[in-house]
Amino acid sequence: MIKIQALPTLTIIITSMALVIMPAYAENLIIVPAGSSVLGCEEENKCYIPYETKIVNGSKITWSNDDYVAHTITSGTIKEGPDGIFDSGLFISGKTFSHAFEEEGTFGYFCTIHPWMKGIIIVDGSADVIEEVKRETERKTTTGNEIKLAVTDAKEKTYENKTKTTEIENKITKFMMNVDENKIVLDYDITENANMLDIYPDTETNSLVIKLNATEKGSLVIILPRHVIDVTFNDKEDNEFFVLVNEEEVDFDEIVTSVNRTLTIEFPDNTDEIEIIGSFVIPEFRTIAVTVLAIAIASIIVVSAKSRLGTMLRL
Repeated sequence: MIKIQALPTLTIIITSMALVIMPAYAENLIIVPAGSSVLGCEEENKCYIPYETKIVNGSKITWSNDDYVAHTITSGTIKEGPDGIFDSGLFISGKTFSHAFEEEGTFGYFCTIHPWMKGIIIVDGSADVIEEVKRETERKTTTGNEIKLAVTDAKEKTYENKTKTTEIENKITKFMMNVDENKIVLDYDITENANMLDIYPDTETNSLVIKLNATEKGSLVIILPRHVIDVTFNDKEDNEFFVLVNEEEVDFDEIVTSVNRTLTIEFPDNTDEIEIIGSFVIPEFRTIAVTVLAIAIASIIVVSAKSRLGTMLRL
């Protein structure tokens, strides 16, 4: 009888725990706030709200894009790149992305389009974390969804009207680079205190030279297609770019994909030149053109020689 009584008692306890704990972490919302596509939100860790989220095993996180431009939720770090655990791909304004976390650990994530945007997910099944998550959920409920209030406040501070929204959307700028009568488009974002003047390849140093006018310190984010400039070891393994700002080497952050390499470069005031040096820079087809020209010249010489030989035989 003791065993028979113990089993239902244990069942009741487990059931009660499930009824109390499950609502505490069944739903977790992270907001991508308006204005996060512009540099500055990273200074106070407000590119994702909240920046750090603690959950227990089996919980699902949902990200909501409340910004006016597309973003990604990509696991990994800015320096090491995506790690493949989760990736939303591009999701536009008003859409959501969800991922369930089954394993414990700390998971960093960022936006591949706007690499200054970073967040952290901490998954822990310990009793302390379960209790903390429960208290946090109750707090959000009693305050009327604090995250949504924070997002509303961020929107009011960041956007005064639709004109401001349009200005921010246009921050991702396209630069048309002319190379041997071909037009190559480069995407970049630069702080408001600087103006982009020119971008051109230097084939002698295998580099891209960026001319700008920056009266104050700032940063440049530029997406470099691999067919435009790249740096590899033995033509196989990726290597690091060498970046000069006003002819001085600087550190930089980088996101690497199979098609692009996105660099975030900080620069001081009075910067007028940034040079990105790799192992290859377009126009590689100049080499091809020279080869074609050499073949054409050789063909002309052969044809001329045959013509002279035929003339001599007839004589």
